[in-house]
Amino acid sequence: MQSMLINFCHVTGWLLVVLSFLLIGFSKFKHAEFKLKLFSFLKLILVYQVTVSVWQWFIIGNIVANNQWLLLLAQILCSAMCYLSLQRRKSKSRPNLDSFSMD
Repeated sequence: MQSMLINFCHVTGWLLVVLSFLLIGFSKFKHAEFKLKLFSFLKLILVYQVTVSVWQWFIIGNIVANNQWLLLLAQILCSAMCYLSLQRRKSKSRPNLDSFSMD
């Protein structure tokens, strides 16, 4: 029963990582509000991945058995890419002081 649950969490984790990469690829054409919601979603997925990794570490004794560390690394990479893209989008949309006139 535990191995079936661990395998289910592992498959779910990989599906979430694939979904994350697809949404990040799609977000290149979207605005900052979408990217902000995507970043919140990615943080939730990262919390899920960390929780499953800790749970697997307590059950099995290591997280190397099912390559759970690859899932964590991929999810951290997704979150970092989304964060950097969001920061770039915010900096582009901020008004510059040169556009204001004192008249």
